[in-house]
Amino acid sequence: MKNNRKLVFLILVTSSPGWTQSDTQESQQISLNLQSKKSVALTLNMPRQWGDEDISGHANTVIVDNADPEYETYYEFTDISAKSINVNLASELSSGNLTISLKYIPSDSLQTSDILTSDFLTLSQIENHISAEVDGNRLDNNQPSTSRKLCNHIVATLENGKFRLNHNNVWVDFNGSVPTSLKSSDITFGEFPGRVWDIQLYDGVLSDDEIKKLSQCSIA
Repeated sequence: MKNNRKLVFLILVTSSPGWTQSDTQESQQISLNLQSKKSVALTLNMPRQWGDEDISGHANTVIVDNADPEYETYYEFTDISAKSINVNLASELSSGNLTISLKYIPSDSLQTSDILTSDFLTLSQIENHISAEVDGNRLDNNQPSTSRKLCNHIVATLENGKFRLNHNNVWVDFNGSVPTSLKSSDITFGEFPGRVWDIQLYDGVLSDDEIKKLSQCSIA
C-alpha cells in the first residue's frame, strides 16, 4: 500500500494478518459512540490505514520522521520500523485523566523496543511481554502475552493520579496502582519494529466494557 502522507493517527491495514476492514469500521463506530459521551472526549484518533493523519477534529500537531527515504516502498503503512510519529496535543487534557489505546503486531515476539514515549509514560515490548515506565519508575510485567502473528491491544489509563495498564484484555498486576501525573502533551510513537495502528487518546477513563469493545480484532 503506497501512500506518502505525513500527519496523524488511528486504525489498521486490511491486507495484514490480525485484522479486517470490518474491524476498522467497527472500531471507528465505537470511537464515535464514546465521543458522544460528555464525560469522555476523543482527543486523538489515528487509524493509520490511509495515512498518518489525526481525524479527531482537534488541532493536534503531528510530525512524521521517516528514517528511510524509501520507507513507503518497503513497508506497509501501519509499519513504523523506520518511522517515528510525534504528536503535540493542541490543548491539555482538561480532566487530568486519560485513556490511551492502540493495537500492534511486533516483527519479533522476543524483541525489545519502545512503542510509546512521553515525559510521564513509556510503553515498551520487553521480549514477549509489555512493560511500562511511569515517572521514571520501571514497572515490569513478566506475563508472556505478546503475539507476533496476531493483533495485540494495549490500553493505559490515568485516573485520579493512578496508572493502570491493560494488555490483551488482561489488567497487568504491578502490585497496586502507581501514582503519576500528566506532565506533557507531547507523545511519540516509534521507531518500533512492527505495526502500530488504531491509536486513540481519550480525555477521561473508559469503562472495562468500553475497553473490551475497543480491543476487538478478528483474525483474518
